[in-house]
Amino acid sequence: MYHRRPSAWVEVLNEWGKGAVELVEIPTDAERNDNIVAFWVPEEPPQAGSELNFEYRLAFGADYLGQVPGAHTQTTRIGGGGTDSRENKARKFMIDFVGKSLEKLSPETPVEAVVSNSAGEIPPATIIVLYNPYTQGRRVFFELLPHDEVEVELRCFLRSGNHVLSETWSYQWFKK
Repeated sequence: MYHRRPSAWVEVLNEWGKGAVELVEIPTDAERNDNIVAFWVPEEPPQAGSELNFEYRLAFGADYLGQVPGAHTQTTRIGGGGTDSRENKARKFMIDFVGKSLEKLSPETPVEAVVSNSAGEIPPATIIVLYNPYTQGRRVFFELLPHDEVEVELRCFLRSGNHVLSETWSYQWFKK
């Protein structure tokens, strides 16, 4: 019941300055262990004896989605890919992104999927983004051509020009 596990939305209430959120996945041998953490990393490291003040509000569960200004992942589907026998190991991924940032765009607005992989190959020609009239979002398709890898880390987010439109979808694909 992974889809029922709580998610969290962090709303920043004061000025934190420049920096980034660091997401870390800690290796574990059992799925019952919580192994995902995130923390704020200021651009300028704090000096010894200095004070930092971070005000924020946390919302848990699906209720926070109305507050998210960008798009989020609604569904992920995976199936066989490729068109000939040498590509029979190919896996096709389909991801639906929905949310306010996409609803504001016209169906004709160009949206790009930025897809990355830790191993294997994702042919650029297989990366396709289509407007989804049923969700008013975007549907992303791409194919992974694994080589001898047992595990591949995949990531995908949407952008239009220099504007990031969505969260980053993150997925671990395992060879069966």
